[in-house]
Amino acid sequence: MNRKLMRWTLLGLIALVALAALAPALLKAAGITITRSTDTGSHKATATLTEGWCKANGVAIVVDFGAGSGKPAVIRCLASFRGTGWQALEQAGLKPAGTAQYAVGFVCRLANFPPQSRQDCANTPTYAQGVWSYYIAGPRTGNHWMFSGAGAASRKPECGSVEGWVFITEADSANRNGPSTEPQTRICDAK
Repeated sequence: MNRKLMRWTLLGLIALVALAALAPALLKAAGITITRSTDTGSHKATATLTEGWCKANGVAIVVDFGAGSGKPAVIRCLASFRGTGWQALEQAGLKPAGTAQYAVGFVCRLANFPPQSRQDCANTPTYAQGVWSYYIAGPRTGNHWMFSGAGAASRKPECGSVEGWVFITEADSANRNGPSTEPQTRICDAK
C-alpha cells in the first residue's frame, strides 16, 4: 500500500470513529431516540399451555431427550404465543438453563435434563457430555426439521411453527437431523 493511500485510509478511520462517538448527540439533536433492549428472556406467561400438538393458533414445542435417556418426548402447545424461543421454553414449563458463560445464549439443561451430576453447566458442554440441539419446522420449511440458525433467546417462532429440541451425544450426533418425532405444523388462522 503506498503512503498516500495509507494516509487517506487512516484519515477515513479517524473520521469514522469520530462520527461514531458523535452519533448519539447528532441523533438526539435530530429528535431521534434509540432504545436498547435488555431482554433476558424471562417474562410472565402470556400464552395458554396445553399438552400435545397445537389444534389452533399457537407454537408447538417438542423436546426429545435422546435414545439413551429412556425418557419419552414432550410435546406441548402454546396458544397465542408471542416471544422468543427461550420464552417459549419457559412458558411451556421446561425450565431452560444456560451455562455460566451464556446464561440465555446456550441451552445446557431442559426439564432438569441432563441432571446436575452429569453436567454442571459451568461451561459449554461437549458432544462427549451431550448437548441440546435446536431445530425448527414450519409450513415454510416443508414441514421438515431444520437446524436453527439463531439461538433460542433471539429467534421469534411464528404461529403454526414447531420448536424442536433434541439431546445429542457423540455416539448419535452423525445420525440426527432433528427430534425423532415428526413435526406437525399448521397454517394459522388470520386474525
